[in-house]
Amino acid sequence: MTPEETQEIFAIGNANYQNIANSIWLCILQGIYSLAFAIGLCIYLDKQHKAQVLAKKITIWMHVITAVMVTLFFSSYLLQNFIILKDELIVSLPSGLMSQVAVSYSGLDLAGERIQNWTSSIINLIGDGTIAWRAWALWTTYDTSLVDK
Repeated sequence: MTPEETQEIFAIGNANYQNIANSIWLCILQGIYSLAFAIGLCIYLDKQHKAQVLAKKITIWMHVITAVMVTLFFSSYLLQNFIILKDELIVSLPSGLMSQVAVSYSGLDLAGERIQNWTSSIINLIGDGTIAWRAWALWTTYDTSLVDK
């Protein structure tokens, strides 16, 4: 084995190691997020809010959509790493390892990156919309309390 081949194998192994380490960390965070989401949703649904039923439904749906988008983002990231691992190491091409790496990364730009870009944008829009909606609700509450006095 030549030194160039050794360096190529080391670079591919190092990249795969980093991807797997990031995937493990992301799985831990996704589990914590899912648990916190479930506990928060149960607590929120358990409270007896008789007023503002529409506001409660909107809040629940915003949180559920955000949780679905986070799960899609997480799934596309993991799927990308698994496809890269399969294409780099399992499917062999006669032209060498570096061509396998190039082929494995070329097909992922379309699917995984688009899903990650869309889901992160939707999560940011929902978060900003929630903040603006809460500020509007507080502003109208504050404004009507001044009028009543």
